[in-house]
Amino acid sequence: MKNCLLLIVIFGTFACKNTGSVPVTDGSIDISATIDLIRQSDRVKNALDGFQMITVDCDSMISLLDEAYRKDQEVRQQGGDMQLIDQQNQKVVVSLIEKCGFPTMEQAGQHGYTAIFFVLQHSAGGIIGRYYPPLAAAVERGEINKSTFALMQDRLLMNSGYKQVYGSQIMNDQLYELQAPETVNERRAEVGLGPIEAYLKYFNLDFEKEMERMNGRGE
Repeated sequence: MKNCLLLIVIFGTFACKNTGSVPVTDGSIDISATIDLIRQSDRVKNALDGFQMITVDCDSMISLLDEAYRKDQEVRQQGGDMQLIDQQNQKVVVSLIEKCGFPTMEQAGQHGYTAIFFVLQHSAGGIIGRYYPPLAAAVERGEINKSTFALMQDRLLMNSGYKQVYGSQIMNDQLYELQAPETVNERRAEVGLGPIEAYLKYFNLDFEKEMERMNGRGE
């Protein structure tokens, strides 16, 4: 059985205006169609404009990614300049992918794959969109959990001005705009996520109150 990537994801706090809805096809929310549109945008096509690549050796991929994973875990567990570490790790990961291609878990190692996902998850929407296809392929291979990938899909949608579909993203201590909230738990169950009511309790949020706020009925 292949090892699956399962992560605790830290949620960003930034503003997106005029959130759009993801189209519905045959009664189901069509995430793929929307992400295809996002990937055609200049924001994704030009995601690496001005990016500072570093010199990397493809033969040292595992050791470089293991070091990125170690630094990531250290700063999150012991404190420090998280933004600086994220920037350093992003240079390593993006430079490796651009020079060596997007690796499989066998090529990168378990910790290395975790480092790649962490870095991309916490990157701008353009970078997530650029590497979305190989990430989706990794899900199909069983190397990334569907539940973990759902959080990245929500984040990409949010970064690109669309409503999220799994209810995983919190912005400014509030649930970010959610599409079709009446069926969110069905979608969450399909990818292995628990009920949104229990999830939001971790953030001291109440789902019904969040829905009232989004519908303009909150205080």
